[in-house]
Amino acid sequence: MLRDALAHRIRSRAGEPDNDQARRLALVGSHLFGLAVARHIIKVPAIVELSHEDLVAQVAPTIHRYLTATHL
Repeated sequence: MLRDALAHRIRSRAGEPDNDQARRLALVGSHLFGLAVARHIIKVPAIVELSHEDLVAQVAPTIHRYLTATHL
């Protein structure tokens, strides 16, 4: 679902994703999926203890880099 949602967002802005965009989507999706598993399924204490705002502040720069870096 996450992959489809991200791909839909890219397509709505820029058409069908090319290889670079697909790679970026894969990185974003795998990062967010891993974070969701750590926080909600495995319940890693250091991740669970973060407030929503702190979690976003920690993760957002990396997600932004995945989506905007000139070289991955």
